[in-house]
Order: sequence, then structure tokens, then C-alpha cells
Amino acid sequence: MKRWIVIGFSNCKDPQREAEFVRWYTQVRQPDLMKAGLVKTARLYKNARGSGEQPAFLAVYELEAEELSPAISYLRRETVRLDRRGRGSELLDLGEGGVYEEISSITSSV
Repeated sequence: MKRWIVIGFSNCKDPQREAEFVRWYTQVRQPDLMKAGLVKTARLYKNARGSGEQPAFLAVYELEAEELSPAISYLRRETVRLDRRGRGSELLDLGEGGVYEEISSITSSV
């Protein structure tokens, strides 16, 4: 099984509601996307520099799938389905992203 990471940059549309945005992302969006078993880990990072020039958040999803195209199609369909079911957030300002195949992995023994 191949391993992939999918990354997505985003901002919260209302900086006054950033805590609400983070709660939604970590307690609703990420768990929803993990339910099918395709996503193995989901992480959300906040930009440490706080610059308005760069996105405030980075989401990283680790996937295991033999073929990338069906996995990405599933994630796109599932996101749309969740949003239609009211599981989205009007605070999400989605930016660019990318998909990367793992070609090497080293784990610390410390």
C-alpha cells in the first residue's frame, strides 16, 4: 500500500471566531474525513509567524491507498457531501494544496 500526504492551506474568514474555526476543523471536519479509513492521520498546524501574507493554517492528511486518483476523488466527493449535510463551516477560506507520495521515511529511535 502506498502512503501519501494531502496538504491544504486555509484561513479563517473571521479572525474574531478563530477558536470556533479550529474547534470545527479538529472536532468535525477531520474526524468526518477519517471515518472511511482512507485517512490514517489528520493534523492541523497554525502559521507560527502570523503573517497576513501567508495562510494561517496548514492541514496535513496522511493516506494509504494503492492508487491516488480514486483516493483524491473520494476526499473531494466526501467534502462536498459533508458540506451539503451541514457539516461544513462558513468560516473556511480554503487555499492551495498539494498531494505528495512518500518515498522515504526515517523514525527517530530516541
